[in-house]
Amino acid sequence: MKKVILVSLALGSVLAGTMGQRSVKATSLSCSQIEAFGNALRPQILSQLNSQVAGISYEINPRKTLRINQINQIGFSGCQMTTDTNITLKRKIRRDAHGTVAATGIINYANLAEKKICFKEAKVTDVNLSRTSFLGESLYKWVANKVIPNQKCLNL
Repeated sequence: MKKVILVSLALGSVLAGTMGQRSVKATSLSCSQIEAFGNALRPQILSQLNSQVAGISYEINPRKTLRINQINQIGFSGCQMTTDTNITLKRKIRRDAHGTVAATGIINYANLAEKKICFKEAKVTDVNLSRTSFLGESLYKWVANKVIPNQKCLNL
């Protein structure tokens, strides 16, 4: 059950394309070009990513459902991309929890002609949920980092 919720928490960030400061393979783009491209097209990338993930819900168990509300922001620093995703944990017994999941990862492939970005080393860096203890948030973060996909490509 906890593994499912953390997969869901991580998924919002992973689908957001979380990316580090290393060279990009199989393309002539340098990390500084990736940063310039990502930051220049941030509104379009954010819009495309939100069209893919905003509103998606994952049933964790009969009492809990995780909903990805939207990706609030993305940022590029070299080949690293960071995301901040707004989520809601719908609960039937307790009050709903609202909050964010922050994640980072490393872009290891980018092809502007194909409009494709691939990343590796995705990592949830912070989970912040209302009505959830620090211990609960830490557990969600730990499990998310155990189950988050390490290799993923996005078509933008």
